[in-house]
Amino acid sequence: QVVKVSTTSLQLSRLVLCALDHFAHTFAMQGVALLLLLQQLWAASAAGGNHTRQQNTCTPPHATCTCIHPSYPCYAWSTRSQRCTCLGTSEAACNSFSGQYCTRPGSCIANCKTCKSDTECETCEDGFELLTMSAGSPKCVELAVDPSSLNVKGNLVLFGNANAFAALELGYGGDSNARYQAIKYIASSFLRHYEDVFDGVVVFPHSTLAGSLSYGQQWGTSGSTEGGSLKSIITMQNYGPGVVAPLLHEITHRWGVFLDFLDPPCCHWGMTALDKHGMLGGFARDNIQCESGTFPNCNTNSLVWDFSAGSAQTSNDGIGAYSKYELLLMGLYSASELTDEEPLVHCHGASASYGSGATRVTCSGGIVVKTPEQVQASISSSTLAKQIAPGSEVRMAAIAIFPTKEEAASEASTGSYTEGSDLEWLNTYVGEAVGRFSSSTFGRASMSFAVTAADCRSASGCFAPDHSPAPVATPAPSPAPTPAPTPAPSPAPTPAP
Repeated sequence: QVVKVSTTSLQLSRLVLCALDHFAHTFAMQGVALLLLLQQLWAASAAGGNHTRQQNTCTPPHATCTCIHPSYPCYAWSTRSQRCTCLGTSEAACNSFSGQYCTRPGSCIANCKTCKSDTECETCEDGFELLTMSAGSPKCVELAVDPSSLNVKGNLVLFGNANAFAALELGYGGDSNARYQAIKYIASSFLRHYEDVFDGVVVFPHSTLAGSLSYGQQWGTSGSTEGGSLKSIITMQNYGPGVVAPLLHEITHRWGVFLDFLDPPCCHWGMTALDKHGMLGGFARDNIQCESGTFPNCNTNSLVWDFSAGSAQTSNDGIGAYSKYELLLMGLYSASELTDEEPLVHCHGASASYGSGATRVTCSGGIVVKTPEQVQASISSSTLAKQIAPGSEVRMAAIAIFPTKEEAASEASTGSYTEGSDLEWLNTYVGEAVGRFSSSTFGRASMSFAVTAADCRSASGCFAPDHSPAPVATPAPSPAPTPAPTPAPSPAPTPAP
């Protein structure tokens, strides 16, 4: 008898896995194994939905290792979940119910520590990272060992590396795996020469880099060295003069949103009415009304939503202060300090998430109202672990990547950036972000992009003299925002490493 896998259960499992996948990207670099597992389960779920099973057997979507996570190596039918998935069992047990057991090959490519297949690597040896520099499988490439490839000038670390730039160019062109690998390689190379004392590393191309994946994106970490400080790695376009970009948006992904009452429980506020348009989206509550009743105590689940009052996902640094609820997620406010704050209101199952002006929106899942105390109780343990205390300084490093170390060194040798160039804009923009962050948090936290000789690992001799002073941080966003908000939702689910 041939039995179709339940579409309803498959859709539900996909929703759960999607939420978990978005949540997991805030975990550690060493938590990549968790991401691999989630992606395998997603693939297995998709395979289960697209194939029929006969007598509780599954057709693997891959010829060798479908389930590469070492704790869940068996691709087979699960009687508990009633679908094909990755199971944690022995090879003998897996074979007994006609499953596919993933046995890792002993060798695959040079400098690989753990192989995925005969030709693919999952984890490289220490001192190496996966990089995809052209179409095809990635290679294990040694981290930058030459300290002359990294130079500090103004607010930027100038890094010249042909392999990393080729991978970033490929990534911005549309290869999401190459993009993630490039950012991870660049951050790891930086921390090979500088102490792991930075909360985040932001990677920019040295000039505007075109491509379909040129929007900003953040991935979570918990330190590349034991006890390290690194919490996130970010990439963002070098937009060039005349633009106020979404740097604070990407930095804020370290803390949010990931509240289980949101639809979806992901990384932006979505259809949520807050005190104001937040860095991670959301809408000013003063512009939202009940179709019947007094907001937020509506008589029906229909609202009149003003889409000009914010965005479900996007922002830029020119929107002004953070929402008080974002500062609550960051740890800069406590719920007891926000007792007079109006509750946030979320439209669950919104019939629309974008539009023009005042639009009728139906919340099929209901209108969710949460006080600051209820929001604080919903913050996950992983977000709580990354919160900062009032008065904290967030240390960041901004890295501009060049195609060669010679080009980076040449730029570092001059006293200032060329007037009107993309690099001059970037240097100034990063400096101004310091003041923006302070004013946007109402002075409750500060930010620094300083990379000094004191941060250099003593044995590497990595620091090159700075030739120009960092610009004075401006106390308020300047100029007024001019670009369209972040071109695409960010962050997207973390690519497979």
